[in-house]
Amino acid sequence: MGSVTTWYVFHEFLDGVSTFMPSSGDSWLEGVQAGGSASEETAKRLAEGVLESGYGAKDFQIYAATGTEDIAYPMLNPQINAMKELSDVFVFSEEKGQGNLYYNLAEGRSHDWKSAADYFYDGLLFLYGME
Repeated sequence: MGSVTTWYVFHEFLDGVSTFMPSSGDSWLEGVQAGGSASEETAKRLAEGVLESGYGAKDFQIYAATGTEDIAYPMLNPQINAMKELSDVFVFSEEKGQGNLYYNLAEGRSHDWKSAADYFYDGLLFLYGME
């Protein structure tokens, strides 16, 4: 349940953490698996958390990842798409440094250790790697 926890930390503790890497899991702020069943409400609640904390789009970055065969894909993908629509808070980009919301959707990958290790490796390189 690491991603569920990561989304809670994002919502509640931007004063202490600014970089987030939720992998293969959606936010449950609006209920269990609400990233899929209530994606727009979930995205709005995450955005409200940023604004209510006094922070803005330049104060955090999210590198989310999942696979197209992952059990979490049907929940995380709609949530990320809804977050993209709230571009005043979530600035989606595929280019490092051009946004604050990055999404690694890995074709054919599932909910397993190998995929998780690859997501974190890729995320760390993307966020902190040398170019």
